[in-house]
Amino acid sequence: MLAPGALVARMPELTWLERHLEQTLRGRGQVCFVAGESGTGKTVLTSAFARHIQERQAELVVASGFCDAQTGVANPYLPFREVMNLLLGNLDERSLPGAVSEENARRLKKLVAVSVDVLVENGPDLIGILVPAATIVAKLGKTVVQKTELLTRLQARLETPSVRELLTQSGTDQSTIFEQCINVLQVLAQHKPLLLVLDDLHWADNASIDLLFRLGRRLEGSRICLVGTYRPEEIVGGREGARHPLEKVLAEFRRYYGDVVLDLNAVAAGRGREFVDTYLDSEPNRLDEAFRQALLRHTGGHPLFTVELLRHLVGRGDLVQGADGRWERRPDIAWQTLPARIEGVVAERVARLDASTRRQLTVASVEGEEFTAEVVARVESVPARELVFQLSGPLQDEYQLVTGQGVRRVGGQRLSTYRFAHSLMQAYFYGSLDAIERSYLHEDVGLALETLYGDQAGDIAVQLARHFELADLPARALTYLRQAAEQAVAAYANAEALAYLDRALALAAAPAARYEILLLREHIHDLLGERAAQAEDLAALATLAAAWDDAAWQAEVALRQGRLAVHTADYAAALDAARAGVETARTAGAAGLEAAGHHLWGTTLRQMGRFAEAATRYGQARERAEAAADPQLLARVTRSLGGLHYLQGEHGAARATLDQALATYRELGDRHGETLCLEDLGIVAAALGEYAASRAYAERALRRHREMGDRKGENRCLNALATAFSHEGDYAAAEAAYRESLALARELEDRTLEALALNNLADGAWTIGDYAAAEANLRQALAIQQAIGDRHWETLCLINLGVIASDQGHYEEADAFLRQALANARELAATDTEGVILCELGILAGRQEQPELARDHFAAALERHEAAEALVHALEDRAGLAEASLAIGDLDEARAHLAVVLTHLERDPEVTGAERPFRVYRLAYAVLRATGDDRAGPLLAQACARLEARAARLPDAAIRASYLQNVSDHRELLAARAADP
Repeated sequence: MLAPGALVARMPELTWLERHLEQTLRGRGQVCFVAGESGTGKTVLTSAFARHIQERQAELVVASGFCDAQTGVANPYLPFREVMNLLLGNLDERSLPGAVSEENARRLKKLVAVSVDVLVENGPDLIGILVPAATIVAKLGKTVVQKTELLTRLQARLETPSVRELLTQSGTDQSTIFEQCINVLQVLAQHKPLLLVLDDLHWADNASIDLLFRLGRRLEGSRICLVGTYRPEEIVGGREGARHPLEKVLAEFRRYYGDVVLDLNAVAAGRGREFVDTYLDSEPNRLDEAFRQALLRHTGGHPLFTVELLRHLVGRGDLVQGADGRWERRPDIAWQTLPARIEGVVAERVARLDASTRRQLTVASVEGEEFTAEVVARVESVPARELVFQLSGPLQDEYQLVTGQGVRRVGGQRLSTYRFAHSLMQAYFYGSLDAIERSYLHEDVGLALETLYGDQAGDIAVQLARHFELADLPARALTYLRQAAEQAVAAYANAEALAYLDRALALAAAPAARYEILLLREHIHDLLGERAAQAEDLAALATLAAAWDDAAWQAEVALRQGRLAVHTADYAAALDAARAGVETARTAGAAGLEAAGHHLWGTTLRQMGRFAEAATRYGQARERAEAAADPQLLARVTRSLGGLHYLQGEHGAARATLDQALATYRELGDRHGETLCLEDLGIVAAALGEYAASRAYAERALRRHREMGDRKGENRCLNALATAFSHEGDYAAAEAAYRESLALARELEDRTLEALALNNLADGAWTIGDYAAAEANLRQALAIQQAIGDRHWETLCLINLGVIASDQGHYEEADAFLRQALANARELAATDTEGVILCELGILAGRQEQPELARDHFAAALERHEAAEALVHALEDRAGLAEASLAIGDLDEARAHLAVVLTHLERDPEVTGAERPFRVYRLAYAVLRATGDDRAGPLLAQACARLEARAARLPDAAIRASYLQNVSDHRELLAARAADP
C-alpha cells in the first residue's frame, strides 16, 4: 500500500487551492484555510500542494510554520517565527528530507541574497523577536550594518532585556511588530511570490492569530498566498471558557473574502468511497467490491483510519501480495475483531515494538509532538547515535511512527529533531502514563533540555516552564516563567505575557520576586488600558513596598499610581502621587526616579493648562535626568518641554528645544524618538507659517513611521501633510490625505485620531466653501473630543464651528462658540490659540458693524501673536485693524497697518500660512481703494490671478465653483474686479 503521506483522490481540493494561488500570482494576494478533524489529511494536502505547485511555478517560494499542541497557545508568534527563519535561509532546523524539499531549500537559500537586507530596512524591530539577533549579526555584511546604523541595536538584542529595561522601552508595540512583519513579507513578495502555510492554527497563540488577521487584511496588491489549517472541533470548543480567537478571524475573513474554507470533513463524508477506491487502486490488486464496502463501513472513508487499518491488515497477514505483485485478501477476514477506532490501530501497531523502544517513544511524547533524540537518549541513558539510527531507521521507514525534521547545533551541541507521524501517536504514548510517571518524566526531560541548551536555555523558556510546572518544581518553573514573560513583553505579545505572569505569581513567595512580577504585570495592564486590573496591581505593589520599607519601591509605585491618575484624568491624585514620588525618590537617592517624578508632575500640570508651572517642573526633570546620566529620560523630558513651548505659542523656543531632543535621540540611535521629534518640528514649522518645511518634516516622519510600522504615527503625519497641502493650495491632495487618515484612525479604533481627522476634513471643506460638510464633520469631532476629555482639540473645534457660523451669517451662534473657546483657551493658558479666537471675534464684530469692538479684538489678538512670534497670524490681525480703523474714520492708523501688510505681501505674495490669505488681499484692496491709492487696481489683479490659479488646481468643476463663489472673501474679490476691471 502507499505510504500514509501519499496524496489520494484530492484533485478537486488541489484545484481549489490552485485557484487561490493563480489570483495571488496576478497580484491579488489570497488567504484560505483547510479545515478537518484529526487524520483527514490537512497537512498531507497542503504539503503535496506546495510540492506540486513548485513544479509548475519556477519562482514560487514556500515557507511553513507549525503550531505546537504543548506550547503553541503560550508561545508568541511561533508559526511566524518559523516562517521568517525559513525566509532568511535558516534551514538547519529543517535540513532532513521531508521537512523542506531540496528544490524549495534551493529557492530559500537564493532568496537570502535579498531577504536579510529587506528585514533590516523594513523590519528592524523583528530582530530578536521573530528572528534571532545573533543570526542577523552573522548574516549581515559589515557595510550593511554601518549603513543602517543597526550594529548597536542588534548587539543589544543579543541578550534578553531585564524587567527594568523592558519597563523603560518606548516606541514599539504589537502593532509595530505586525506592520513590520507585513512590510517585510510584502517587499519579499515583490522579489518572489510567496506561499505561506500555517499548520494547526487551532493551537496558535493570540499574537499569531492577531498577526494572521492583520496580514490577511493586507494581501490585496501583493503576491502572497496564505494557507492555514485547523480542526473545527477545537474552534467550536473555545479556549479557556471563552470564544476561540480564531473563530472571529475566520468569520471576518468570510465576510471580506467569501468562501475561504475548504472543509475536508464534508469532503470525506461525501467522497469516502472515492478515497477508498483511489487509494486501493494506486497499486495492482484483486480486492473485490465486498472488501471495499466492508472497509468503507469500518472506516467511514476517513483517510488516516483507512490507511492505518490497511497497514494493520497487511501486518497480520489479511492482505498479501500474490506472485504477480497484486494485492489480494484472505477470504476469512474477521472484520468484527478489528479495532473500531484509529487509536486501536495505533495500539496494536505499538504492541509489536519491544519494551525498550516503547519506553523511548513514551519519553519522547513527554517532550511533545516534536521531540529531541538527545533528550530521550539522556533520560534513558542510551547512546544518542544508537537512538538516532533507530529513529531514522525502522521507526521512520518500517513502522512510520516518526519523521525526521532536522539537525541543529546549540552551543556546539548537536540536537536531532523528530516529529511523531501524527498527533494521535504522541497522544497515545503520553496517555499511557499515570500522573506520577508524568511528573517524574517531565522533570527528567526538563533537566535534560536545560543541560543540553546550557547558557541558551532561555531560548526555550516556554518549554522548560511547562516541564517544571508539571514536575511540581516551583522554583525552577518560576525562573523560566519570568523569562518567558519578559520575552513575551519584549515581543509585545501582551496576552501571553499576562498568562505567564499569572502562573509565576501563583508560584512566587519571596517579596522581591512578587514585586518584579507585579511591576511587569501592571505595565502590561497599562499598555492594554485595563485600568481596573492596573489599579489592583498597584494596590498590591504599594502593600509590598510598605511592608518591605523600601523607599525606591515606594517612589516607583507612587509614580505608577500617578500615571494611572493622568490616564483617568484625576489630576489632583496625579499631582499628589508625583509629589510623593519625588520626595521619596530624593530620600532614596534615586535621581532617575526623581527626574521621572518631576516629568510626571510637569505633564500633569500641562494637561491642566498650568503651563508656567509645568515648565518649571520639566526644567527640574531635565536637571535630575542629567544628574542620573539617563540620556533616554533626558530626551523624553526635553521633547515634552518642546511640546509645552509650542502650546504656549513660544514657537522659536519650541523649535530649539525639539532640536536638542532630536540630537539626543540620534546619539542614542533611537529612530522612534527621532521620528517623533521630526513630527513635532513639522507642527512647529506649520505654526510659524513655514509650510514647505512643515511638509518636508511630515514626509520624512511619515516614511519613518511606515518603515517602523507605527500606524498611529503614520496617521498623525498624514494629518500634518494634509495641512501643509491645504496651506499650499493643493486642496485635492489635502482632502485625499485627510480621508486616508480618517480611514486609518477608524481601523485603529483610535477616537483621538478619528476626531483629529474629522476636524481637519471639516477645515478642508470650509476652505472650499462647503459649509454643510464642514459643520457635520465638526459636530462629530466635537462629540468625540468632549467624550474623551481632550480640552485642547475641543477648543480648536469650537473655534472652527464659530468660524463656519460666522461665515454663514449665524452671528449669535458664532459668538457663543467663540466665547466658549476663549474661556477654554484662557483656562489652558494657550496664548497663541487665544489670539486666533480674538481675531475671529474681531471679524465677527466687523460683520455686525461694530468697528470699535472689532478694533479692540484685533489689537488684543495682535499683541498675543507678536509675543508668540506668530507673524502670519499677526498679519491677519493687522489687516483687520486696517479695515476697522477705516470704518471708524482713522485713516492714518489704517494706512499704518496697511503699510505693514503691503510690505509682507511684497515679500510673500502667497501669504504662506495664513488661515484666510485672500481676506488679507481683500482688506488691503478695500483700504487702498477707499484712500484713492493707485496701487489698488494692480493689487486686485494680483489677488484674483492667484485665487484663480489655486482654483484651477481643484479637479472638480462643482468644487471650483464653490471655492470661488461660496467663500465670501473670494466672491467679493471677483465681484470687485468685475465692477472695477
